Amino acid sequence: KFVLGIDYSDSNKFKIATSTIGTDDILTITQAGLVGIGTTTPSYALDVSGDIRATGNLVAAGQTIGGNFSVTGNTTLGDNSGDIVTFNAATLSLPNNLNIATSTLFVDAANSRIGIGTSTPSSLLDVAGAVQLRGFSTSTTGLYVDGSGNVGIGTTGPVRKLDVLHAVSAAQL
Repeated sequence: KFVLGIDYSDSNKFKIATSTIGTDDILTITQAGLVGIGTTTPSYALDVSGDIRATGNLVAAGQTIGGNFSVTGNTTLGDNSGDIVTFNAATLSLPNNLNIATSTLFVDAANSRIGIGTSTPSSLLDVAGAVQLRGFSTSTTGLYVDGSGNVGIGTTGPVRKLDVLHAVSAAQL
């Protein structure tokens, strides 16, 4: 059994209650058209106090979702290539694998491995393709490894297994 009516003692809000209006209200509609479920003071078009279950699509265009947010199943963030997803958190925890742009970057969470250009990393860092390491203070090439395994120091075009651009100094060989 439900009771519905106008609560004249609360700004003439329309309410539905389980037994007495103004005492055990479950739904409130303000004169401004704001709907509250579980609250008698809605601040939004739909203001829910408590858990919400949606079995269809949930669209939150241009809105902020705060508090704990949990999603089960496939989730799409954004609807075109110009969209940006930003995480402003001290920690981002991924209990499962992360695959960005079909193996451009792959994080194997189960084995603590990272693949660049591969979705099957076999070591801590597994890179498929050429690798270039730059110095920390300049943008010059430090160490470069191409796809055939040639290593260049100071060059991005090694033609031998070890190709050094400038003179080499060695204490012992």
